[in-house]
Amino acid sequence: SGEVRDAGGRNVVITGWRGALAIDPINTYLSAWHSCRFEQNREHGICVASADGKSVNSGERMTFADCTFSGSARAIAIDADSMDFVFDACSFDFNGDVVHFGPHASFGTVAFNHCHIEGIDGLLVDAAQAGKHLRTVFRDSIVLPRHWKRKDLSNTPRQLVAGKAKFS
Repeated sequence: SGEVRDAGGRNVVITGWRGALAIDPINTYLSAWHSCRFEQNREHGICVASADGKSVNSGERMTFADCTFSGSARAIAIDADSMDFVFDACSFDFNGDVVHFGPHASFGTVAFNHCHIEGIDGLLVDAAQAGKHLRTVFRDSIVLPRHWKRKDLSNTPRQLVAGKAKFS
């Protein structure tokens, strides 16, 4: 824990851990990551969590550009308030869930601009346990989930969004 402002990385590769990037919900903001790869990290690419879900002066302008998130149970796991993430021209490949909001997340925004999302096994947005004031925004992005695994339901759309979050 500690004050982390104006931090980030360029051309960083984090692979083979439980999680790639854990963001403290206390005094962490203005983070920018460029051309990084967060791959094959078992549980998450990005995780924001606190014991009580409270965020203090944290989550403002968390930016990721031209990054790859792949091979995790959850690409982005948020279980704290007030997180605002922007992903520009990023790839999300072969994850379980892309965005998972936990029970302590009740407001914030995750925006995807010109992103490529492919081969997801879980949900695009899982907000089933989260609060009502969350937003996910997808602009000019492509979403290619894995095929529907039930062979008895051909051409049936599969569920990609669950919960109370606003989705556009």
